[in-house]
Amino acid sequence: MKKSKKILLVFVSLVGILALLFIGVVLYEVIEVKTIYNNALELVDKNYDNIYSVYGDKIPEKEEFIDNLKKTYKTVHPFVIPAAFTDHFDISGGSFTYANRVLLVTSGDFPFTRKSSLDECSRFFIHELIHADGHENLLSSNLMFLTDNIFVEGGAAFWEKYTSSVNFYDDAASLPKTDGSYYMEVGPTDFTYCSYLFQYTFFLTLTDCETLRRYNESGGNENIIINKIKENYGIDANDYWNMAIESESKGIAGYYIKQTDYFLNTFLIKDVEKISDSEEAFRMLNLYRLLKAQFIPRCYKTSENSTDDYIEKIYSTGDYIDIQTIENALFDKIRQYGILNGLSTDIDEQRYIYDCLLKVPDKVDNYTVEPNEYHFNIYDIPFNLNSVELVFNSAEMTLQIIDKTYEKPCAQFINGKYCNTCDLLYAERYNIYDDLIEPIEGKRIAF
Repeated sequence: MKKSKKILLVFVSLVGILALLFIGVVLYEVIEVKTIYNNALELVDKNYDNIYSVYGDKIPEKEEFIDNLKKTYKTVHPFVIPAAFTDHFDISGGSFTYANRVLLVTSGDFPFTRKSSLDECSRFFIHELIHADGHENLLSSNLMFLTDNIFVEGGAAFWEKYTSSVNFYDDAASLPKTDGSYYMEVGPTDFTYCSYLFQYTFFLTLTDCETLRRYNESGGNENIIINKIKENYGIDANDYWNMAIESESKGIAGYYIKQTDYFLNTFLIKDVEKISDSEEAFRMLNLYRLLKAQFIPRCYKTSENSTDDYIEKIYSTGDYIDIQTIENALFDKIRQYGILNGLSTDIDEQRYIYDCLLKVPDKVDNYTVEPNEYHFNIYDIPFNLNSVELVFNSAEMTLQIIDKTYEKPCAQFINGKYCNTCDLLYAERYNIYDDLIEPIEGKRIAF
């Protein structure tokens, strides 16, 4: 064979190999992106009603939210990076590059064949689509970095998390600095975004989605938010705005304590006091459950049972933040409008059930504040009471929470002294049912 033919053959072979690689990448891209996108829409369609029942007309209706995702998707150029290459690109989860309207999302290991990986990728995808929605990129470049994080990253984390899942699915949290006499955790998501999500959720609770959108579109005019809070509560909100910024800048427990106490007992207590029917009472119970489990800082003191090898910490938030005032006021409304009458009409039994619904881990061990998985893990319980049924046996003072999705108990509380949960998603995914909670007989209600 002549040398020129050999060169031509090599050239054609290389072109063929490159063409196959290109076709493979394109096919992977098309299949992967479309699969992630379609699954993201399915997650939102399935779960959005849960967060809407908490915030109501403060946030868009489901159809509007999904339509916005679809419109945004048409304006960007998604590019999926296989998980094996993410270290080279320094991308964790995803990123959105506004200048080129390119959406970069990590793929996992072929998520269209692995449901757990697919859901995770889809949540990242929602997060990045929220960034790609133009209004979040109108914040001026000279805007304070802290507020940029709160209303851009905190906002994207909120919509990613609460539109795509019925359960808490992230159990990490930030650990603000304390004086060493107690431990504290803030937030329900990863260590980078948890405080941003904390602040965004509090601001959303005091205003509404449209107000926060207008703030972003203004380039960061805080008076838009401050004036809306004053309109809603009749209280000058400059102090609260400064508390939020100070909490973010300091990262010290005392600042979160001061801000949260002010949020609860200056603003949110007014929402509780204004409750005038059963629908409002139920919505506030849903909202407060979400806030307490996810955002009200949890404080723990070291117990006397601790040793050098075993550190036991006891829940002690009430020693630092006045949560009792608002919880007592909310219970009065729950009782007034008969929310729990289907389980019991006895005031003490109703208070017991109510306290169980608001329970957070009362003991954590070792050197972290992670819940003891054999004791009680709030992340196994749907945050929305519309997603559960309650069963109460008054003879044994036992309350069970039934997850409607699985039609099985996900948590139980026995006589105020013992409680446990189980991860039904994990049990289903890995076909492990040995540790499930045995159902009880009793009065049952669904909301």
